[in-house]
This record gives sequence, structure tokens and C-alpha cells, in this order.
Amino acid sequence: MNTRAILRSLLAVVFLTGLCSASDSRFFKEFKKNYAILDQDLLNNPGEVADIKDFTYTKDIATFTFISGRMALLRYVNGRPTTAIFVGQGHVSIQVPSHLERQALFTASKDSSVEQDFQTCFIRM
Repeated sequence: MNTRAILRSLLAVVFLTGLCSASDSRFFKEFKKNYAILDQDLLNNPGEVADIKDFTYTKDIATFTFISGRMALLRYVNGRPTTAIFVGQGHVSIQVPSHLERQALFTASKDSSVEQDFQTCFIRM
């Protein structure tokens, strides 16, 4: 058996051992429980739908302006919605604070910030 094959075997054992211990962790058990709640919620909860007009939501570096439309709040975990879907007229403004990230965005899109109108917006919270 060559050195590469031995190294691959050892890495596989370490990876599998790590997976086994991660599956027993408190975090992983809570994660599985929350996603089980989401699965049940999708089957049993139609969500809440509201008409939205001139509503602004700011999160971190993004500002969403929902001009006019309908928003559905879905997928509740611990009594709070985790998903919002908006259909209508809106606008998003994202001001990237880091000079390096602005340069990367400019290279990709020829703009260093985001100013975009939208008709559909999907937000995972």
C-alpha cells in the first residue's frame, strides 16, 4: 500500500469520526429539532399574508423598501417566522462598507454598491 492510499484512509477515518461526534453534539441535536419543526410547519401552517405599502426594512448593510405588494411570512421556529416572500414593487440598496469588497463588486458588476428595483424578494431570516 502506498503512502497516498494510507493518507486517504486516515483522512477518511478522521472525517467519519468527526461526523459521529458532531451528530451527538447539543448543537446538532438542536439543529435537527429546529428543522423537524420547519418540516411540520410547512405541512401544517399556511403562513400569514399581508398587503404591504411603503414599508422599509433595514438589516445590516441592506435597506429593502417594499413600495406596494403582498408579503407572506412562513416557516416558524420558536414562534418566529424564518422566511418572508414579497411579490410586488420594491427596491433594495446595499452599501458595502469594505473597500476591498466594493472593489470586488465593481470588478464583477461595474458598480461598487447595489441599487436595484425588484418584483419578487425572498428573505431567509
